[in-house]
Amino acid sequence: MEGGVLRGVEKVSGTIQLKGTCTLMGANRLVGTLNATGSIALTGGPLTLAPGSLFNLTAGSLSVPYDSGLTVEAGAELRLNGDCWVHGTLMNRGTVTQAGLMYLLNNGGQPWSGDLRNEAGAVWDVLGSAGLYGPWGGFQLGKFHNAGTLRRSGDAGTSQLGTGAFLENQGRVEVHSGVLALGGGTDLGGQFQADAGTEIWIREGRSLRLTQAGDYLLAVAQRLLPQLVLADEPTGNLDTHSADDVFALMRDINKEHGTAFLIVTHDPRLAARCDRVIELRDGTIVADGPRPS
Repeated sequence: MEGGVLRGVEKVSGTIQLKGTCTLMGANRLVGTLNATGSIALTGGPLTLAPGSLFNLTAGSLSVPYDSGLTVEAGAELRLNGDCWVHGTLMNRGTVTQAGLMYLLNNGGQPWSGDLRNEAGAVWDVLGSAGLYGPWGGFQLGKFHNAGTLRRSGDAGTSQLGTGAFLENQGRVEVHSGVLALGGGTDLGGQFQADAGTEIWIREGRSLRLTQAGDYLLAVAQRLLPQLVLADEPTGNLDTHSADDVFALMRDINKEHGTAFLIVTHDPRLAARCDRVIELRDGTIVADGPRPS
């Protein structure tokens, strides 16, 4: 179909091709493959991608208004090679591959703007420099609720959650290439993993090379600013340069906010840089005092 309105999408097999400016109207359920090129809009009801189906936006844009929605069921896939504008809710229980920009917009005066939900067991792949941006011209924020896996891969550029959008993470965030930049409102629940040489920016002006849980612990310390942080082998799997970066960040947090770090380590270099060293042998304290001069 080239242009026009499509109602009642339910196709057990075969492929639907949309070109130009097209509208999917009413509650539709896709069983099969939908290839789209152009300006595609959903309206008057949600679109559901059934298990085994594929919605492939090869170019152009997709609009999900506040009176509509898009659900990707387990076993289904949504591929976005163009930009996506979300006023309503985009729910993923399967796989989303995002290569374009995602905009969360003010949804007609409702309590929140457009929401993205990546459910448990679902995968959301962000490729290259694809990003997510919140609404403008209003006070409302856009949420990315992640209970599944949010994964950054592709080129060595930067993917970011920009102004007005924030991540509510209770799942897993993985960075396999480049940089993932998260805004200041990021919820640091769940798990974070980054491959060697990649970065996660937790807040503007501070980058962390997250290669193990110790670095993630520092990210939490930056956000929550507790009085005490317990760090078990925070540099155990790091090279010398990365270990120095981690310790320097600990020092920054300690000096700026008064946060104390209690560190367990087998690295004498790290111990020698601490203000106080307590040495244990066979469960017994054998030395306790200021660091060696």
